[in-house]
Amino acid sequence: MGPRWQLGAPPTSPVLVIRGECDRVVPPQIAPKTAARYQQGTYVQVSGSDHLVFSGEALPVTMGLIDDWRRR
Repeated sequence: MGPRWQLGAPPTSPVLVIRGECDRVVPPQIAPKTAARYQQGTYVQVSGSDHLVFSGEALPVTMGLIDDWRRR
Protein backbone atom coordinates (compact mmCIF):
# COMPACT_ATOMS: atom_id res chain seq x y z
CA MET A 1 0.00 0.00 0.00
CA GLY A 2 1.32 3.47 -0.90
CA PRO A 3 1.36 6.59 1.25
CA ARG A 4 -1.98 8.09 2.23
CA TRP A 5 -0.75 11.54 1.25
CA GLN A 6 1.86 12.88 -1.06
CA LEU A 7 4.12 15.85 -0.69
CA GLY A 8 3.72 18.66 -3.15
CA ALA A 9 6.43 21.02 -4.25
CA PRO A 10 8.34 22.63 -1.38
CA PRO A 11 7.22 26.15 -0.50
CA THR A 12 9.00 29.01 -2.19
CA SER A 13 7.89 31.45 0.47
CA PRO A 14 9.88 32.06 3.67
CA VAL A 15 9.63 29.28 6.29
CA LEU A 16 10.22 29.78 10.01
CA VAL A 17 11.10 26.75 12.14
CA ILE A 18 10.78 27.28 15.90
CA ARG A 19 12.15 25.04 18.65
CA GLY A 20 12.17 25.34 22.42
CA GLU A 21 15.69 25.16 23.86
CA CYS A 22 14.65 22.51 26.42
CA ASP A 23 12.34 20.55 24.10
CA ARG A 24 12.48 16.87 25.05
CA VAL A 25 10.04 15.80 22.31
CA VAL A 26 11.94 16.85 19.17
CA PRO A 27 15.67 16.05 19.00
CA PRO A 28 17.76 19.26 18.87
CA GLN A 29 19.24 18.61 15.42
CA ILE A 30 15.85 18.25 13.70
CA ALA A 31 14.72 21.90 13.68
CA PRO A 32 17.87 23.45 12.13
CA LYS A 33 18.03 20.62 9.59
CA THR A 34 14.38 21.22 8.70
CA ALA A 35 14.97 24.95 8.16
CA ALA A 36 18.03 24.19 6.02
CA ARG A 37 15.90 22.13 3.64
CA TYR A 38 14.10 25.26 2.45
CA GLN A 39 15.61 27.93 0.25
CA GLN A 40 14.23 30.64 2.54
CA GLY A 41 14.26 28.62 5.77
CA THR A 42 15.07 30.26 9.10
CA TYR A 43 15.60 28.50 12.42
CA VAL A 44 15.01 30.17 15.79
CA GLN A 45 15.18 28.78 19.29
CA VAL A 46 13.09 29.93 22.24
CA SER A 47 15.49 30.14 25.18
CA GLY A 48 14.41 28.25 28.28
CA SER A 49 11.25 26.87 26.64
CA ASP A 50 10.17 23.27 26.37
CA HIS A 51 8.11 21.89 23.46
CA LEU A 52 5.19 24.25 24.21
CA VAL A 53 6.59 27.42 22.64
CA PHE A 54 3.05 28.79 22.07
CA SER A 55 2.04 28.53 25.72
CA GLY A 56 2.68 30.14 29.09
CA GLU A 57 5.76 32.30 29.64
CA ALA A 58 7.22 31.24 26.27
CA LEU A 59 4.34 32.74 24.27
CA PRO A 60 5.44 36.41 24.30
CA VAL A 61 9.02 35.38 23.51
CA THR A 62 7.84 33.20 20.63
CA MET A 63 5.59 35.93 19.26
CA GLY A 64 8.49 38.41 19.48
CA LEU A 65 10.70 36.06 17.46
CA ILE A 66 7.96 35.70 14.86
CA ASP A 67 7.50 39.48 14.69
CA ASP A 68 11.26 39.98 14.27
CA TRP A 69 11.35 37.36 11.50
CA ARG A 70 8.40 38.95 9.68
CA ARG A 71 10.13 42.33 9.65
CA ARG A 72 13.13 40.95 7.73
